[in-house]
Amino acid sequence: MTEQTSVRTRLARALPAPITGYRGSDPLPAFATGWVTVIALGTLALLLLRAGRYDWYGDELYFLAAGHRPAVSYVDQGPVLPLLAYAMDAVAPGSRTVFRLPAILCAVASIVLTAVCAREFGGDRRAQVFAAVGAAGAPFLIFQSAALSTYAVDSLLVALLLWLLVRWVRTGRDGLLVGAALTAALAFQVKPLVPVLLAGVVLGVLAFGPRALLGRPALWAAGGAAALTALPAVLWQAAHGWPQLAMGAVIRGEQQAVAGGIVQLPVHVVTLTGPLGTALGLAGLWALVRTPELRDYRFLAAAAALLAAFVALAGGRPYYLAGLFPVVFGVGAVAVVHSRALLRLGAAALGAVSVALTLVLLFALPVPAVREPARTQREMSDRLRYTGTTGWAEFVATAEQAHARAPAGTPIVTENYWQAAGLEALTELPAVHSPNRGYATFGPPPESARAVLYVLTGAPEPAWRALFPAATAVASADRPLGFPGLSAGVTIWRCDRPAAGWAAAWRTLSDPHFDAGW
Repeated sequence: MTEQTSVRTRLARALPAPITGYRGSDPLPAFATGWVTVIALGTLALLLLRAGRYDWYGDELYFLAAGHRPAVSYVDQGPVLPLLAYAMDAVAPGSRTVFRLPAILCAVASIVLTAVCAREFGGDRRAQVFAAVGAAGAPFLIFQSAALSTYAVDSLLVALLLWLLVRWVRTGRDGLLVGAALTAALAFQVKPLVPVLLAGVVLGVLAFGPRALLGRPALWAAGGAAALTALPAVLWQAAHGWPQLAMGAVIRGEQQAVAGGIVQLPVHVVTLTGPLGTALGLAGLWALVRTPELRDYRFLAAAAALLAAFVALAGGRPYYLAGLFPVVFGVGAVAVVHSRALLRLGAAALGAVSVALTLVLLFALPVPAVREPARTQREMSDRLRYTGTTGWAEFVATAEQAHARAPAGTPIVTENYWQAAGLEALTELPAVHSPNRGYATFGPPPESARAVLYVLTGAPEPAWRALFPAATAVASADRPLGFPGLSAGVTIWRCDRPAAGWAAAWRTLSDPHFDAGW
């Protein structure tokens, strides 16, 4: 019996199952090329088939608008998503399937990377297939691929960063640290959340090792160069009053309204990971904490704990944790495969349930019928999840009809950034403006504009009435079951230029909160 087999036998009496950390030139298990390829390509085909079923999400059109205004940073994101949106639209204008192709490819790549992580921890072909099925059967895969979004790309980059660190622990090759630094730099340009993860990695390494990681010159050289790439974005944020920090408070409020805060976080994580993913995740975390042979990888558990604490205390989105899934699923798959037969059978059953659930969701969503209006942010979130964004055609038609009756060249101002992005992308109307979120930095109407068409959701606020006392309603879209802010609760007003001018009014109107009129 080999030493590796004896270790596995000794640890097989309890979960987590034995996992032997490989070192140096120890050979890795063979990769389960055939089955993992089948799972990945099958998933790719399904995701491509359903890619166009959802109508445009407002954020997707906002990314496209931002891509037409290149910058080193934006109020609520880095420059990568706007550039991707611009590129995809240039390749196939108006195609939602092509537009979402980067998100779909990231989702499929995460399946392969999860299997690769299982192999890196010594998992045989069975463990790699378990890991791939766990990733493919996680409901997060549906969310990740349904739209071009920051988390669709960011989650894959975070997972790649962690895999590179895990591989360095096994091989000691410093080129992997250079790759990890470059990956972190790119992830920062998608969403500036990666410093929180890196802080968790550093604290975990200091607490559990391998401390040699922090002494590698390649890490500091590559990390320093990567940090320099973030400098332009940091300077932009400083020049604009650190809007990313302000957005943190906005997101916390939205998350509280939609998801219910810290207590509900575990429920939402389970919803994202699915039955098998939850089992693999718990087994993986347990293995990292309790298996002596995994001590050099224990920093992963510390990083996961710090990131989860940040999400819980800062009120972040649950999907901020999704970059941890491939590595944790990979460890968990190896643990489960080398555990008791009954546990393996249970995991296989959970895998079947996960795949079936994912297939049902893929083919059933979006639900075409809407039976109740969305009156709150929580109801709005549920509607987006099950039906997607609807009402664009009616909203666009209403705006075009109002503009046709106005003097040629009349600018349009919208209350929220979804409306502005939709009109900019889906119509031939002149320049569209909005004081909401990132659109506010794109600028107000020109001072030469004596009047505008102003799109409002719901009744005008007193402060708005004070700026536009002579405003008159010229069009509306208000179906009882319409989409809030598009085909429900929308009024278009004709407004004269404020007495103090548009620039001064912009400072009053600018608001990072998203308002769809609920």
